[in-house]
Amino acid sequence: MRSPRPILALVLAVLTAPVCRAQEGGEGAGNPRDSVVKVMVTYRAPDLYRPWAKQGPEEITGTGFVIEGNRIITNAHVAEHASRVLIQPPGTTDKLVGEVAAIASGIDLAVITLKDEGEAEAFFAEHPPMSFKTQLPDAGSTVQVYGFPMGGTQLSITAGDVNRIEYDMYYNLTPGLTIQIDAAVNPGNSGGPAVQDGGVIGVVFSTMDEAENIAYLIPTEEVLAFLEDIEDGAYEGRPRLWVSYQQLVNKTLRASVGIGDDVTGVLCVSDMPSLEGGLRSGDVITGVGQWDVDNEGTIKLRDDIRVDLEYAAPHAVGDDGNVPMAVHRDGASIEVRVPAPRAWPFVMKYRGTEYPPYMIYGPLVFIPAYEDFFNRNNGYLLSLRKSPLSERAFDVPRTGGEQFVVVLSPMFPHPITQGYEPIDLPALARVNGVEIHSLAHLVETLRDAEGEYVTFEWHGRGTETLVFPREQIEDVTEEILENNGIRRQMSPELQEIWDG
Repeated sequence: MRSPRPILALVLAVLTAPVCRAQEGGEGAGNPRDSVVKVMVTYRAPDLYRPWAKQGPEEITGTGFVIEGNRIITNAHVAEHASRVLIQPPGTTDKLVGEVAAIASGIDLAVITLKDEGEAEAFFAEHPPMSFKTQLPDAGSTVQVYGFPMGGTQLSITAGDVNRIEYDMYYNLTPGLTIQIDAAVNPGNSGGPAVQDGGVIGVVFSTMDEAENIAYLIPTEEVLAFLEDIEDGAYEGRPRLWVSYQQLVNKTLRASVGIGDDVTGVLCVSDMPSLEGGLRSGDVITGVGQWDVDNEGTIKLRDDIRVDLEYAAPHAVGDDGNVPMAVHRDGASIEVRVPAPRAWPFVMKYRGTEYPPYMIYGPLVFIPAYEDFFNRNNGYLLSLRKSPLSERAFDVPRTGGEQFVVVLSPMFPHPITQGYEPIDLPALARVNGVEIHSLAHLVETLRDAEGEYVTFEWHGRGTETLVFPREQIEDVTEEILENNGIRRQMSPELQEIWDG
């Protein structure tokens, strides 16, 4: 796995189904002006420290465009956590009510449909779907960007050149092709189409905040893969490799592993055997699928395009979910098969567009630990405390459904907490001696608890054991909910477990 190198991006929203077949744009493809819309969203983000509530509403404006199947595509960062979606057709002041039909925060794409069938029929009759160009554009070719950036109310069109095409990180460590352009792109352009000869070559999604006129597109290949993925109503993500490797450019390193000038590839540095299949530490990866790998870990797509070897995963994966790799081992060339999971494989997941589930038990609020916690909290202190949030964040689960459960701090004020001063964000280890491996398991354990006391123990250093009278803490729970105006003790899916 490459070291994460996410694009330094400023997302471009203004803060204030049927199969989609790829079609070549060009003659008869229609005027893009007729198909680009303004997307207005009332955004209600989850509150990770008050998970029973949402944060206050914020208004976001972005861009979208019509695609086949009476749908509109835009960015996920425009549409996520939407409590209201309005679509404004070009050249009008009409605002049509929409809803998010599919979303993928990692690749930053979302599909919107119109709620009212009559409005939808009339709108899509007048606003045809845009077509996609299936070939990657040439460097230096001209591109037009359509959208509704800040600074005005009318549709804006800017032009620039394609600068480069690379395989890079989007969000949540999601890799994919990106196209860099130098057209003027500003907040509000998010989700708008970039067009060549009447056909869409990509969707605008970010810009570089410390440079002028550097913007990024999600290429058609990634867009069409997303649309194909959601045909069954669920987004799974593209297969990807989690392979650790080192470049083989240094001559001494090459000599130490017995590689001559006639062999190109990269050195496998295995640290996640369950995700690296037949690979071993010390293998030289010389090919992935149909592609040869060079000494820097890239493969050749075109004479002018080389991308990271991870690009090969969704194109080379077999029906068994594995990717064939050619490796040089002990002086011989062999083939191994390496898993290419679609889902995030690590124990501490990205939250994405999810509102976190929670459980309130007496003065304690429990939720799963997401990757967000490590990013938003002091990772150095978590490491000093030997918290699993830092030590095992990128480990594979040891059991099916394993997740870390944390308690939010501070606790609700109540006399039952007298003398307790738990540290910030402790990860739960055991309840009454039972090891807890998920939030659902915690609910089951507390539901079935017997005896006079309930004892909570935590992972890591410097954490206090909390002991409460069992009957009293259950009575206190209702009191705390009422005093704080909280309607539900826990999320609906957890309430089903509790009631069971």
